[in-house]
Amino acid sequence: MFLRDRGPSSAVERSTTLRARDLTPATRVLLVLQKIAPKNRGLGRDMLDWLEDLRELESGPDPLGDYLTVLTYIMTVGDTPETDIATVFEQLGPLAKEAIVTTAETIEARGRAKGRAEGLAEGRAEVLLEQMTVKFGPLPASAIRRVRSAGQDQVRTWTARVLTAATLDETLA
Repeated sequence: MFLRDRGPSSAVERSTTLRARDLTPATRVLLVLQKIAPKNRGLGRDMLDWLEDLRELESGPDPLGDYLTVLTYIMTVGDTPETDIATVFEQLGPLAKEAIVTTAETIEARGRAKGRAEGLAEGRAEVLLEQMTVKFGPLPASAIRRVRSAGQDQVRTWTARVLTAATLDETLA
């Protein structure tokens, strides 16, 4: 089987076996990436053996979508610098280059959104801590840690509860 490791020559055997199977180019590329991409710091180099298979993505019904899927997967599970991946995809032509730009923009937008959400959550926690300090006086370190490590929904619940609670314990119940 392709994905089972069978010793030193297994990589060559897997490549040969996989290429011999009747699979679409996208399926073949994604199967190999499932094996070689996770936590791989040298994925750009390893992908050079699969350039022809990557080029075959252009023959599918949605080549740009296939490139985007491959890049998103690589960026999600791999540890290879984006520049190394870009070097591989630049060899594939303009559609692959477009996919690199689109993927980079998408990942950057996700990162900004995640950062905003984390900042909002931290801000809510700090406001809650301020409200509790005003209402109950200096807070024990354990209460501060508990609020700062709580999820957004919990902080939201406590923020509403602090308005009517008589004690700190009642707020954090």
